[in-house]
Amino acid sequence: MARELREQQKFGIVVVSVVGAAEWGYVWFRGKNLGQNYTMASGPTLFKLPVGRQQLRIEHPRTTAKTVIVDVAEQGPTRITVAL
Repeated sequence: MARELREQQKFGIVVVSVVGAAEWGYVWFRGKNLGQNYTMASGPTLFKLPVGRQQLRIEHPRTTAKTVIVDVAEQGPTRITVAL
């Protein structure tokens, strides 16, 4: 019996900070809403994303949405700041 082994997808952590007119925003990845970047109950949200260059969309109901590119690393959290 022979099987070919495939490398599993590697993931990293991304922390999104929102500044400007809005203090929080919804984080979207590949058309899926991952949730708010910050909540009063738990503080900053840690988003688990595949390693590599990824595109995130940050939206707030009262401001214009912004799309950002982030390079997700496997070691340590990747921090980005978005001005809305």
